[in-house]
Parts: sequence; structure tokens; C-alpha cells
Amino acid sequence: MNRRIMPVLIFVLILAAPALFAAAAPLSNDELKVLFAENWKLYFGEPAQAAPSIPAAETQAAQSIELLFRDLWIRHSANLEPQDRYAAEAVLRYKILGDKKIYSQALKNCMTNRVFSPGKNGDILYYLFLEDEMDEKSVLPMALPPGENGEKFYAAFSQLGEDESRLRTRLAAYIFRKLIEEKLLKSVRNELPLIWFSTKDLAPSEALFGRIMLSDGNPFIRGEFNEDAGSLKLISILTDLSGRILKIGIGNPADGPVLIPADGDILHVMLFNPGGEGSRSGISGTIWKDYSVPVSVDEVSLDGRLLKVTVQESGAILGYTLLGIDENGAENELSGFPFVRSFGEGVHSYFYTISAGVKLPGRISLKAHTFSGFTLTVPVPSEK
Repeated sequence: MNRRIMPVLIFVLILAAPALFAAAAPLSNDELKVLFAENWKLYFGEPAQAAPSIPAAETQAAQSIELLFRDLWIRHSANLEPQDRYAAEAVLRYKILGDKKIYSQALKNCMTNRVFSPGKNGDILYYLFLEDEMDEKSVLPMALPPGENGEKFYAAFSQLGEDESRLRTRLAAYIFRKLIEEKLLKSVRNELPLIWFSTKDLAPSEALFGRIMLSDGNPFIRGEFNEDAGSLKLISILTDLSGRILKIGIGNPADGPVLIPADGDILHVMLFNPGGEGSRSGISGTIWKDYSVPVSVDEVSLDGRLLKVTVQESGAILGYTLLGIDENGAENELSGFPFVRSFGEGVHSYFYTISAGVKLPGRISLKAHTFSGFTLTVPVPSEK
């Protein structure tokens, strides 16, 4: 497994409140036309041929919003292949009219089937995933309509150099997050320790998932998985009691011990197969409460241009970066100091070379990256 921290080049993980797709107030005919045109352009670019304009006599008539939507849809959808029209109409209805039926059913199907990829009649999820997670919106028409089983969707990102398994993981995390935001996982409840064991392969995009209520005074969740989980991803989402998402972590569960900060009320965890083939059978893993300190700074010294940081660490740490703390207490990653891989459990010293002309801030912190995709900030006492 590649344990390097890989920067997200294409997608941005959004932890804000759910997008407000539906209009807050009843739409006028003119507003509907504008929204329809904007969303069509977002997903498909300009129509292959201009949609015929609505005759003035029709626009002057008292036309209901539903009838006007149908009229606009019929005029535009001629540019789409018949098999692509169901999802396209569903997403436009959701975005413009606030009709969530297809969206909600697509999410429920993923939960019921334990396959966190859009299934039959679920292609609306490709559209919403791209709109929510894609930083560069001009890419959307390249990937939409997604095609059968998402073939066009995956092909578009393959051309951009995006790894398919990584893309499947981001899509699964998005669907998992939306299930939480829509409060569709409330019936799922597990207790710690949570033990997973599967005697069969996990199919592509198939998952095991759980929902755990966290208790007060429990600082960390720890887990261990066997090597048969080496091709899988662990997606962890912390929320408060209202369902508001606080943190998301995506990691490789077989690379090292799992460590999740328990600074939330509910932990949602999912073991996911991002590959195009079935995973190895015999997967096992256990997640439990942990009260130990995962990493602490024992000693810091500066010798010329060499900064030495000695830490006592658990085996759950992937590596470290340095943070500077400004006069307002804000932490910022220090440039010129590359990510340093952890040596593993025990007491270890890490050395950072300070380039000529670079001045360290008066206060610094050590940012520990875990195998589970979360980070912990460890303050470095200024007197050291």
C-alpha cells in the first residue's frame, strides 16, 4: 500500500451545511427559466442545438411552474440520449423544484444494498457529487451524463489522470455523508467494541458500516484490522447529535493501527472496497475505546540550522508536519519543512533543516497525521 499523503488535486472535501438546492420561495416563471438554463449549462454545457423559444403568447399566459418546467424539459431533453433522460430530469427537478424523491430513493438503495455507488435509477448521485465536490465546474459536462454504470464518468477522470479507486472512495464518502445528513442511518446502532468479520469477498463498491454513540470523556477510538483488509478503505465521520458533520477521515486500515479523535457525539464508520474486483475474504477488524495519549513531545532543540523534535508516539501515526502559531493563535503550515514519515511506536527524534533566510515563528506545533486520515495537533512548549 502507498502510505504517502496524496494531495487532493481534483476534489475538495466540503464539510459545510448541505447545499440548498430547492428554492426558498415559490418561483416565478422568469426565475424558473433562468434556473433551468443555468443548471443545464452547468451539467451539459450549451445545448447541441438551441432549444426553441417559448412563444410570447405562451409566456403571457398564466402557466403553472410544473407545466413550464415540463415545457422547458421537453425542449431541451431532445439533445440527450433516451437512457440519460431519467437521471437528468430527476436532478433538474431536485435542483429547481425541490423534488427529492429520486435522490432519497437512490441513497436508500445504497444503504440497503451496502453498495456505495449509484445503482439502477441512482445516477442523480453522480450529478450531485460532481457539483458538490468538484472545484472546477467546467469539467462537469465532460463527465455527464455519466453513462451506463458510470462509464463516461470514470473515463473522463481517467483522462485527467485521476485514479479510479480513489475516485470511487470519494464518491462512497460523499454518499455516506449524504445518508448522515438526510438522517437515513438513524436506525443503525452499534456498540463498542465493534467487531467486523467477513468470510466472503466484498464486491466492488460494497461496504460494511456502523454507527456508534460516543460517551463523554472518551478522547480516542482505536482499531486494528488484519492484512486481508489491505485493499480496503476506512471512512470515518464524526457528527454531533443533530447530525452536523464535524470531521471526516479516509485511511488505509491495514497500514497501521486506526486512531480516530472522539471529539463528537456519534461516529459513523465504513469499511469500503474501492477496487474494480472483489476484495480478499477473511476480513476482520475491531474498534474500541482508547484513553492513552497517542503522541507527545518529549524534547525540542535547535542546533544551528537543525531543529530536533523528539516525540513519544503510538503506532497509529503516519507522519508529521510543522505548524507555526501567529500572534492571534492561528496555526499555519510552515513552508520549507516537508512531511516526515513516522518511525513507528516508541520514542523517536525527527530532524528538520531550516533553510538560510527562513526564520521560525516564536511558537510552533507538531501536526500528527494518522493512518485513519485524521490529524492531531501537539503543542511544542515555547521554553523548549
